[in-house]
Amino acid sequence: MRRSRIYARPVISLLSSGPTQNVTQFFNKFLDMKKTISIENTSDDALDNAYSPIFNAGFESTACIDHAGSILHFLRLKNDDNFPNQLSLLAITDSDNDCNDDSMDLQLSIQHARDSIAQNLDTSSKSALKLLGMTKFHKEVYPHHLTSLDQGMPILELPKENIAERKDADKVSSNIREIVLPFNVESKYKDNMTLQQKLSSSGMYRPKVGLYQWSTGFPILRPLPAAETDLTLPNPSLIFQCASLDTIQEKISDEVVISKVGFNSLSSSGQLVIHHPAIQGIEIRLCESTELSSSFAEAQDSLMAGSLDDLQNVNVLAEGGAGKTKSMDVELYSSKSSQGTQNISKERGKVDAMNGLGDCWVEFRANMKRPVGFFDKKARAKPAQTIAKPPDLPYE
Repeated sequence: MRRSRIYARPVISLLSSGPTQNVTQFFNKFLDMKKTISIENTSDDALDNAYSPIFNAGFESTACIDHAGSILHFLRLKNDDNFPNQLSLLAITDSDNDCNDDSMDLQLSIQHARDSIAQNLDTSSKSALKLLGMTKFHKEVYPHHLTSLDQGMPILELPKENIAERKDADKVSSNIREIVLPFNVESKYKDNMTLQQKLSSSGMYRPKVGLYQWSTGFPILRPLPAAETDLTLPNPSLIFQCASLDTIQEKISDEVVISKVGFNSLSSSGQLVIHHPAIQGIEIRLCESTELSSSFAEAQDSLMAGSLDDLQNVNVLAEGGAGKTKSMDVELYSSKSSQGTQNISKERGKVDAMNGLGDCWVEFRANMKRPVGFFDKKARAKPAQTIAKPPDLPYE
């Protein structure tokens, strides 16, 4: 019997600085991923040989697949360092085969993603020496160290063919509902296109303004432009579909920290944000609503994007923004030291090294470290090419 044609699945590649076993355990336990696989690379793998012969560490891959076929691909540089789990969005690629649960098809999808990443890496000798030095001095590697893209923009390989509206898209039961991509409007790819232009030129269907739908129906890509005053970009978000927020909150609230976002007097169908040490660098949300919306409720972390890090306490978001949703206060205790009293949160707090050491020159020194705020973005940007237009004269 001939199998009916199924659209190719998306592969979301995340660069991990720590062991990927902890990450896959998190997604399997709390988000009910369908399957976890480990990739066996061959000797002629393009990604492992990208930086040879200067840097021969290579990359190891593990992957989780949800019930609709979307693949979360975790990529880790092979080394002996045990960094904390810091995830970064590296690439979103279109697999070159149908959605099937066969192990061979999954291997082919991951291998296609690895080949796409290898083609977009900066494989110069300078980049290889830089990676070698970073591993020798125990420095964490991020996507912009590999691709040299502005602001760590992800590698995009999107469907190119024109895809008509899928009438059954709302019936697809998918774990991964949306992928939110924060970007700087001034950042461009090597082909001089912005992230917004990349999405607009693809064959993806647009169910709502500002949303781009994959050919399988889900996930939805949501570009999120940064504000003009933002100095940093918020973390990308993976939004997972669930049947009931109350049910899943009762199930996992004792093992993770949960905060609410998007709940207000006009709408009671908000989202839950999960905080866990295994998923640092990526925001994980849960949503029970089946309707798509052009608006997006940003979390508390986005409020800090326009502020200087040296002027903020490390525990500024420990309570309220990242505290538990149930009505209980985050327990604090005080420890006395030579630098004064320090407040430490047992939930996810840290010791602030600047406690008791502030003076009137703190803000001045912080601005001197990052003087970019003194310059207008329009003045730093390249002047746009202007084209003369005919005058709009009234008809006589």
